Amino acid sequence: MNIASLKGLTLSELDKANSTSIWVINMTGNIGIVGAEGKAGRINLSVNDGMGNTIPVQIPLTWIPVDLTTQATKASLVANPQFRRLSSSGAIKLLAEDDAVKILADPDAQREAKRIYSLDSNIELKMPAELKDQLAVQHGTISPAVISVVQRDDLDEESALSSIKANQMALSREDYEYLAANCKHSKVKEWAIDKIV
Repeated sequence: MNIASLKGLTLSELDKANSTSIWVINMTGNIGIVGAEGKAGRINLSVNDGMGNTIPVQIPLTWIPVDLTTQATKASLVANPQFRRLSSSGAIKLLAEDDAVKILADPDAQREAKRIYSLDSNIELKMPAELKDQLAVQHGTISPAVISVVQRDDLDEESALSSIKANQMALSREDYEYLAANCKHSKVKEWAIDKIV
């Protein structure tokens, strides 16, 4: 199946679709669209979970479709301005569920899916920091709120500190240590260090 020739869905078609899944293909490597970091590659975005928390969503650079609702809800993704911009710009292609299933039925697609989803300990050593962060969240060692503050470039220092303070009742010592080691905002680092000692 020629992926480039597949007709993608528009945002309004996606919103009206009966499926609760959102199948996308990262097109930055396929058609030379420049990603957020200035080159073709993995796309990272932050999505509000509807309860005041921001969660990271990643769209790997691969030719197969991925279901983003394994990372966030359909409603939160469709409402997200970053997601809407990525779709409008052509950086991602939205696919109908039937088309995604057809692509994933191909043996080559199944091998590619195993490649991008197999995260054993050997592969983890070669993983980018963002993916390691996501795994830390999935394994419950680091709070999604902490990961979000560390990864987001659009937060100024005061907003970052405010966001962390709003979630401080749910933070662990590991969260504070992670902030102290990884956050680019000095006030957040200092605050986290004070919480550790």
